Amino acid sequence: MKLLFFFITFVFCFAPQAQKNTNPISDCDGFKYIEKTGIYSIKFTGENGKKDDFLKNTSLKDSLDKNMIWISFVPSQKGIASFSAEVDREYLQTVIFMGYDVNCNSIYNGANSASFKYAQKNKSKIGTSSLNENPITDDIILNTGQRLIIGFCTSSKSTGNLTFTFNFTKEESHNSAIDIIDNTNNDNGNLIRFAIRDLETDMPVLATTTIEGDEDLNSIYLASDILVNSNGSSTVNVSSEAKGYFFLDTLFEISGKINEVFVVKLDPIRKGKTMQIEEIEFEAGTSEVKHDSKDELDRLTHFLLLNDEIEIEIQGHVYAVGENNLSTQKMSEERAKAVMKYLITNGVKKTRLTAIGYGNTKPIFKDALTEKQQQANRRVEIKVK
Repeated sequence: MKLLFFFITFVFCFAPQAQKNTNPISDCDGFKYIEKTGIYSIKFTGENGKKDDFLKNTSLKDSLDKNMIWISFVPSQKGIASFSAEVDREYLQTVIFMGYDVNCNSIYNGANSASFKYAQKNKSKIGTSSLNENPITDDIILNTGQRLIIGFCTSSKSTGNLTFTFNFTKEESHNSAIDIIDNTNNDNGNLIRFAIRDLETDMPVLATTTIEGDEDLNSIYLASDILVNSNGSSTVNVSSEAKGYFFLDTLFEISGKINEVFVVKLDPIRKGKTMQIEEIEFEAGTSEVKHDSKDELDRLTHFLLLNDEIEIEIQGHVYAVGENNLSTQKMSEERAKAVMKYLITNGVKKTRLTAIGYGNTKPIFKDALTEKQQQANRRVEIKVK
């Protein structure tokens, strides 16, 4: 962490242009989007925003003034953020939010409690440990895609000038290279970044990624980071796979209103780890795989051929009310063996596979009330041996 003392001027090139925002800067929705290390000068308006951003956030509602300036930053790689802020008159308060699900709506609804709050009125200059002699908080560690939102407050009628100094230093690693596919057009919509990262280390992972659900984005990419434009809201399914990792499907909601980072966290393969494959379904009361499940079986086959050094246990689970009995046990075993047979038929060596049925002894939901919960219990899992 001491690397910050060298204050490396690291240009963070998340987006080719500054994000335009027409909302009042006193409102969270009117935030200034920070894209790179630098010094920014912003003027307080001397007015409250159009809405009280802390209306449903009881821990903040009455402790901070509402004449505000909001800053937002989202990193494309793990690193450390630091800042110093100074107002040329009156005093300065601040509130800091951070997280993957942090946004202005969640702050307004009180879903996100502040990571840090400084409400005193005895300082005109505040900041984190690297950029301030008397810091109010430590520098901020951010993982890929974690949004940082900072709100600065001053007295209700002040029109003072805020000088905001910001630095972001990415975490150095021998495996930190980002492989980017840039399909953006500076004049065409908001910038979207899909970042493929290691679940445990947050380091970039070179992966084959398929995006479906938006005509402008639909394609297959080989990269750790995919930069695209979006002209509107949509829901996309992002499917990623890479050697040494379990494959993963993730649904993302694109707002179409702001630049966004979406992170796919791939879990590295390791002995003893399991992966649920809920999309493999069977005809009711049988071990016959449904036709719609063949794509997922093919995907599992490809996963095993790509990672040909691992051996797996195929685990069958069924949904049934009551104690496990001979019938449910047998059904789970037959379904596990049906998956095993399919894999062998499509080129996976039999010596790498074991099929075991667990009946209904290991439900995800012990008291499954909905069809979705019942289906989650009625599943196939693989375990790395």
